[in-house]
Amino acid sequence: MAISLASLRRGGEARPPRLLVYGVAGVGKTKLAADAPSPVFLQTEDGLGGIDAATFGLLRSFDEVMAAIASLYTEPHDFQTVVLDSLDWLEPLVWRHTCAIQTTPWANIEQPGFGKGYGAAVDVWRDFLEGINSLRDERGMAVVLIAHADIKRFDS
Repeated sequence: MAISLASLRRGGEARPPRLLVYGVAGVGKTKLAADAPSPVFLQTEDGLGGIDAATFGLLRSFDEVMAAIASLYTEPHDFQTVVLDSLDWLEPLVWRHTCAIQTTPWANIEQPGFGKGYGAAVDVWRDFLEGINSLRDERGMAVVLIAHADIKRFDS
């Protein structure tokens, strides 16, 4: 197909949003997500505090995160938004899972050599994103991913 202005078309249906809320601790990322339509939280950190929201509780492994996603995908519910709080606490769970699923499990994500463990973790991240995208595309849920910025002083 040749690319030209004649081949332009308009976008289709409106779909639920996918949002990344990124900021320093204490600015209200979780509160913002809790104000989304009918949210359910996948907590990888204990950050809800006094916010009254539906949650699976603290998910301590990648398998628990994926099981929560699977239950939202397969079971009937009225939730309209899935919130992962937070991506930076999910990352070590992804690394631990990546190490555990190897034919000969790794002691840590850096054991296989420069960058290879992190490369293997990309497939595990893709599994997570596929699950989240399925909730959006097939269950009509909005997705809110929360991540933290870490401000560090740097002297050149």
